[in-house]
Amino acid sequence: MKLKPMLLAVSLGWWISPAGAVPIVTFGGSGLATGIQDLVVDGTAYDVSFVPGSYASVFASSTPTFLANGPGAEDAAAAMVSVISAQSGLVRTTTVATGDGLEVPYGTFQFSQSGVLHTDYLAAQLGTNAGITAWRTFADFVDSTSDDLSPFGVQFAVFQPVPDAGETLSLLALSLLALACARLAIGPGGRMGSIPV
Repeated sequence: MKLKPMLLAVSLGWWISPAGAVPIVTFGGSGLATGIQDLVVDGTAYDVSFVPGSYASVFASSTPTFLANGPGAEDAAAAMVSVISAQSGLVRTTTVATGDGLEVPYGTFQFSQSGVLHTDYLAAQLGTNAGITAWRTFADFVDSTSDDLSPFGVQFAVFQPVPDAGETLSLLALSLLALACARLAIGPGGRMGSIPV
């Protein structure tokens, strides 16, 4: 195996990047929006899913991406409004008549009321209301982690970082290069071989 093709693959790995990916609103079979692919927030690309349920159930086994990062959650909400607003027509995420809402949680806090400990969450909020024909951000939202607001048209935006294609290709190319070097360095019978260039 020649090294020149391997070195080319390694150099291409650092050149290829998803930074030019265009965010796309994804829709389910019912015509409702279910998420956004390749949403860039503060320089990082995410695939976003719109998930109904309570905070406690949606984030039972994972941590919200913007936990302890209120400004990041606000940036995420603004970026989603921008992408959703670029679609033709009003994008709906639910069939609830009162409107559509998405929350980007960024914090939790506990308090005691009448001797009972409660846990609430804080979230950046975006959506529409009945009579409003465009998506926009709203004031931050506070609610109990056990409340499910999906009957009112509110869902959580769950973020998954998009793997960097350049890094993935670079790691693959470096792995192949190491394998090629190992195969050439130790030839048949355990003798050292030569590395052609």
